[in-house]
Amino acid sequence: MNTNQVKDIYDDMLLEFPDTLKNTSMDKNKQSVDNYMTMCETKVVNFDTFKNKFIKNMKLTTIPKSCDALYMTKYNELFMIEFKNGIIEVLKNYEIKVKIYESLLILCEKLSQTIEYMRKNLSFILVYNENVKHGAKQFDDTGLNEIKMELLKLANEHIIRFGLNHFNKLYFKEVNTYTKAEFESEFVSKYCI
Repeated sequence: MNTNQVKDIYDDMLLEFPDTLKNTSMDKNKQSVDNYMTMCETKVVNFDTFKNKFIKNMKLTTIPKSCDALYMTKYNELFMIEFKNGIIEVLKNYEIKVKIYESLLILCEKLSQTIEYMRKNLSFILVYNENVKHGAKQFDDTGLNEIKMELLKLANEHIIRFGLNHFNKLYFKEVNTYTKAEFESEFVSKYCI
């Protein structure tokens, strides 16, 4: 299947499961002004809604987890996006990884593509709230990681947080973890104009 066929499938998904980045970023557990991770109104596929329809007739005993949004740029670049407004601790971090695996498998089947295709054409983004203290000593806040973060900043590279670097180049073309502000400057301003 070529890129045009994948784009056609994406366009069909966008017609059937339309949403905006803003809506897919909403934290349903927060009843406040800051319950959105972005205010961007760019149209995306609501991947949670798509997943629910995808599995509807499977009679599963456990419902798979899924990422929030799927977005294809005008240059046919694919992005799978997960928004986390709350604290990311060990259990939540594990759930994010499960969402990645299960979403990736569902998308592979929907697009009739292999992991090799995804590795070359799909990027993953986790957008997290930098204003909460994450339970991250085991994967984030050690002194060594603080030094690593400073070195990466000097090298003009972005650190992949929460142990998600495992997915980079193995399953995705690129993996990024962004704060809300970084998401606006590194993604929205570049891809959602």
